Amino acid sequence: MAKIAHIKTLSASLIALVIAGLLAYGQSSNNREKATRITEGNNMEHKIIVEIYSDIVCPYCFVGKKRLEQAIEQSGLQNVEVVFKAFQLHPTAPLESLPVREFWKTAYGIRNPKESDRSLIPVYEAGKSVGLNFRYDIMWSCNTRKSHRLNKWAEKNGKGVEMNMALMNAYFLKGAKLNEDAVLIRIVKEVGLDPKEAGKVLTSGQYDKEVSHDIATARSLGVSSVPTFVINNKYGVTGAQSAETLANALRKVAAEQPKLQSISTDNVEQCTPDGCK
Repeated sequence: MAKIAHIKTLSASLIALVIAGLLAYGQSSNNREKATRITEGNNMEHKIIVEIYSDIVCPYCFVGKKRLEQAIEQSGLQNVEVVFKAFQLHPTAPLESLPVREFWKTAYGIRNPKESDRSLIPVYEAGKSVGLNFRYDIMWSCNTRKSHRLNKWAEKNGKGVEMNMALMNAYFLKGAKLNEDAVLIRIVKEVGLDPKEAGKVLTSGQYDKEVSHDIATARSLGVSSVPTFVINNKYGVTGAQSAETLANALRKVAAEQPKLQSISTDNVEQCTPDGCK
């Protein structure tokens, strides 16, 4: 699979597909071919799919999704579908929960509390910009594989985005231990999905292949950091960009979607809300 083009603001043009042609219409009475009239119809709204490669414990992924919500509203587009894709920042992280600052000692070598406090300043500021008050004082780090599996199950049941956001909300704002099945089941109930089915997923290892597929796809696309927004499997916007940047990207892609032409002739058989003629 070809790697996506990574950009901070969308500037490359997609190739518009133009569908046109001539349609011969014969009259049985005189066998005279009438000229075909080709008129450009109203632009059909083509779906824009934004795939967010994200990890549950990535603060900028949470911020980025909030900014994407703002961007969609600013763009005025009604045809944007958001899909979360699994990515693990620390695939070898312990399965059990650890206080997040304890985990940082191993993961980043940050042992000085003042140093960790300084590193969090831009994270806190980014969170506050979208109304999020990150609670690193009560946060527990753990391996996110189980959460990603649960999210893939939720996606199959039409609640992928809701589940991902609920997991992030529980992790960053409520100090939830996402390695504990009881905690995850409670989140499932909040989202409105079947807790019994979720329990089966958690204890069986289901959807692990789907998580692996997302991670492998990210690697093949050249995704090395999160969040990465992949738009229509063509362009990538990396990082928690501003809502304005994301809105401009969405508008650019929407403008470059294929335009269809309507092909019609005089006296053609057709039906409208007023009847058929």
